[in-house]
Amino acid sequence: LMVILCKMSTDDIILTSTFRAGMSSLAVILGIVTLGTTFIDAHLTEIKDIAGDILQTYPMLLALVLF
Repeated sequence: LMVILCKMSTDDIILTSTFRAGMSSLAVILGIVTLGTTFIDAHLTEIKDIAGDILQTYPMLLALVLF
């Protein structure tokens, strides 16, 4: 919308350091999220079992987790 209203060149926007840094950060964040989701989905049953065992042994940790 700003490109249309201000009649800016999209080539100028792409070459700015702020735009490049933002796009690099976006790629890194999406990569980390994808990696984390894949890891959690692959080991969800083990994570639930371990967390359940720990919370049964130390129920006060639930307050710490929810805090």
